[in-house]
Order: sequence, then structure tokens, then C-alpha cells
Amino acid sequence: MEQVLKNGYFEGIGNPFGTCEVGLKDSNQIRTACLNFARDRIDLIRYFSRKDIQVVAGSGCPSIDRKVVNSGKRLRAHVGIDEGNVCSSCILRGNCERAYVKECEDEGGRTVDVMRFLLTYGLDPITGSVENKPCLNKRVKESVRRLLKEMVEFSCQGT
Repeated sequence: MEQVLKNGYFEGIGNPFGTCEVGLKDSNQIRTACLNFARDRIDLIRYFSRKDIQVVAGSGCPSIDRKVVNSGKRLRAHVGIDEGNVCSSCILRGNCERAYVKECEDEGGRTVDVMRFLLTYGLDPITGSVENKPCLNKRVKESVRRLLKEMVEFSCQGT
């Protein structure tokens, strides 16, 4: 968050860290700033652990939010995971409008897709955004932590 704050991504939307507790409004500000940061750093995805992206994306979509689902599909295409295998084992498939729909071949994963997944998991204690609770396992949480660490490290290096 320090990097996002330092680079001015909270300008115009307010600093959510002024209070002791982060609420829903604050989480929306954090989400907006982080997604804007990720959109500006499209190059970062090539530095992330492919294995960790496979773990996070291969576990299914954490939510049926349209943008989260589309990000999941792009990430799975990016790391070569079969969409049908993931959807067939997902508990959300009955409510998902995009279940079994493959992403376009030319649509590769982007930094913003990784960030969207990280935010969904990271803000879950505040927002309850993870609907697919089986995704909240130790392996996924560890991969989310490593990807977040890589996001910070590579953005600080200015790569």
C-alpha cells in the first residue's frame, strides 16, 4: 500500500488509512487505487511466479463477480489451464453466467487480472468478497501472499 500511496494512486479518492479501522468505503478506495496501479504496470505480470498464478487461477474463481470471472479466465489461458476442468469442479458454476466459456485465444493474462484476484482474497475479511470458500485453502493463501510480495518487490524496483 505504501508504494500505491507514494505514487499518488489515492489522489482524488482519499486516503483510506487515516483511521484505525478499514471499512467498506475504504476497501473500495483501496481497490480502485490498486487496480489503477496494476493497469499502469502492465509489464509486471511477466515477473510473477507462473506456479503461483496456476495455483490461484486453477483453484477456480473466488467470486462470480463478472470482472473477477473474466480475470480468472484470462489467467487460466495465460498459464495453460483447461477452463472446463476448473469450471466442472467449481461450486459456483450453477450461478456463473460464464461457466465453461473459454477466453479468447488472444486475451492473455494481465497484471490487473492478478491484482483483481489478490484484492478479492485480501479484502475478504472486510468485504466478504470470496464466495467460493473452498478457494480459501492454505495453498491458495500462500500463493496469494507470494504474488502480493512479488507485486511489491517488482514495482519498487521499477522494472
